[in-house]
Amino acid sequence: MKARGVVFTAPEKVEVWDVEVPDPGPKDVLIRVLYSGVSIGTEGWILKNGYKGVTYPLVTGYQHCGIAEKVGAEVQGIAEGDLVYCGHSRLASDIRPMWAGHLSYSVQDAAQVIKVPPKVLPEEAALGVMPGVPWHGIQLTGINPGDLVVVIGLGLVGQFAVQLAQTKGATVIASEVLEKRRALARECGAEIVLDPRTDDVEARVKAIKPEGADVIIDTSANADAVNASFEWIRRDGRYCFQGYYSGLTPLDLYLPHVKQITFYNPTSYEGIPTMFSYIEQGLLKVKPLITHYFEGEDAPQAYDLMLRSPQETVGIVLRWHRD
Repeated sequence: MKARGVVFTAPEKVEVWDVEVPDPGPKDVLIRVLYSGVSIGTEGWILKNGYKGVTYPLVTGYQHCGIAEKVGAEVQGIAEGDLVYCGHSRLASDIRPMWAGHLSYSVQDAAQVIKVPPKVLPEEAALGVMPGVPWHGIQLTGINPGDLVVVIGLGLVGQFAVQLAQTKGATVIASEVLEKRRALARECGAEIVLDPRTDDVEARVKAIKPEGADVIIDTSANADAVNASFEWIRRDGRYCFQGYYSGLTPLDLYLPHVKQITFYNPTSYEGIPTMFSYIEQGLLKVKPLITHYFEGEDAPQAYDLMLRSPQETVGIVLRWHRD
């Protein structure tokens, strides 16, 4: 069957094509997609040809939510009409899936499909990977109650890192140069939000813990910001590189050497069902962070905005069908 899909045809070129998806088998679910969520960082690098191993054309995206329209005879736990989440889709054509999440219809093995709880909105679920990314980093880094954590950068991953570190009982300082993002962080419950251009982040850190922060989470992938932050962390602190570091990132490793800092380099994500549970409980706020809605057919405009005015965007979702 045919679906409409977002295709990167060349660097900085986006089109919406008819794409073939396979007929669902006995273990599969066919999803009528309501929303797919844009991963601004990863998809941005793919679109700019800054992500290793990219070949065009490709069908992008790795998170969507919709209605289970057909359920295979061997599938258990999912019924037709259920609201479900899935990361990506199989394709029946020879176009490259990377990872083929931005489609109007998707087909996937039921083992890869997650039921969405009643209190979670489909547009929130469509961004399910985005809190799962910092959750994975937080699990690796081992944030404990009473820790002082500094999060650098307040895109979606940074916003969720702040919220999730707070659920661990940490005191969190959020650092961001854009006022719009700082305001969103405050709206979502961040208590200490600083502008590193005008606020003395190190002084604020030392006022709370004179020895320095226990954990720093960088989502900026900005070498200057990372190097400056080495001043803020305590001896034997933990540093989480949570951004995507394209090309060479020049780091001054004198302070990490002197302070014996442990570095963590997480990739991928975990805990999407847990993230949905946190949304239900009000521990994780997603809806305020969705700054832009686009129809699926208008995906080229969404990506153009993302590339030309990244400071205007935080969360972007594409709407394919209305429930």
